[in-house]
Amino acid sequence: ANWPTIGQTQLMARGSALRDGIAMAEAVDFPKTGVLPQVPQEAVASVQSRGYPDFMQKAKPDTYMSEKVLGVLFRRCLSLDADLEAAMPF
Repeated sequence: ANWPTIGQTQLMARGSALRDGIAMAEAVDFPKTGVLPQVPQEAVASVQSRGYPDFMQKAKPDTYMSEKVLGVLFRRCLSLDADLEAAMPF
């Protein structure tokens, strides 16, 4: 493996996560500060090309099955809910 490239990829991912986190914090603070958040263009491009993860419960054609932890937990909760409803006697 090319270790320097792997390290750069991880650093770029951290930078992207940091930018996304700052944008989210600005969005949450908007009512207090009045400062409009800037949505990172990479995030916009990603949603436009790939769609939304299924746990966001958007329209079906615009979603994909998320394989990350949140997506797995979401689907497990849905199946538990269905099992509980089926087990209810009334």
